Amino acid sequence: MRILYGVQGTGNGHITRARVMAECFTRLGIDVDYVFSGRPDERYFDMSVFGDYQTRRGISFATRHGRLNYQGTLQQLRVGRFVKDVQRFDMRGYDMVFNDFEPVTAWAARRAKVPVVAMSHQSAFLSPKVPIFGGNFMLRSLIRWFAPADIHLGVHWQPFAQNIVPPFIPYQLGILAISPLLIKYWCICPLKICHISSSCLRTFLTGSFTAITRMRTTRH
Repeated sequence: MRILYGVQGTGNGHITRARVMAECFTRLGIDVDYVFSGRPDERYFDMSVFGDYQTRRGISFATRHGRLNYQGTLQQLRVGRFVKDVQRFDMRGYDMVFNDFEPVTAWAARRAKVPVVAMSHQSAFLSPKVPIFGGNFMLRSLIRWFAPADIHLGVHWQPFAQNIVPPFIPYQLGILAISPLLIKYWCICPLKICHISSSCLRTFLTGSFTAITRMRTTRH
């Protein structure tokens, strides 16, 4: 299985989560290509775990006083550049896209009909059980269409809904592990600290791919 992993470069939370996943993928010998967008190339750091990664301009949100600034976001948006990046992205050879709120790979995958699994903090807010202060409908619509996906896994400290998993935490001594609840959610198999089960992660990937295929078959 060959995976494309799209990561939002704005802030450090998305990249921190991707580092945990990258370590797991490397240990298991899974072929993964990484794409980052949302910040200038020179502002990425500590990226060796991602190998020969790619970057795109992408789209990033502007904020003001801790809240989303719609006007500022629109002002920095380069629609023409974004559309060209999506259209020119070569999706041939990829079986699945992992996406952490990264729009270029999400839309390129949708255009090429490649399955997408979204795993991000933003995905948690698609559930009506997760509280949002003001603008619920607009914000949820924006999240859903910003980086479209077939399956959404939300990352949140509070388990408001069944598709929400805890944040990924890098352990000491350079040993990283995926959240036990994420693995349990997919293959009902607990994960021990400092040990990554290859069978569990492979089951997670295969289960995601199978679930998306069934969803698409049912729709048609």
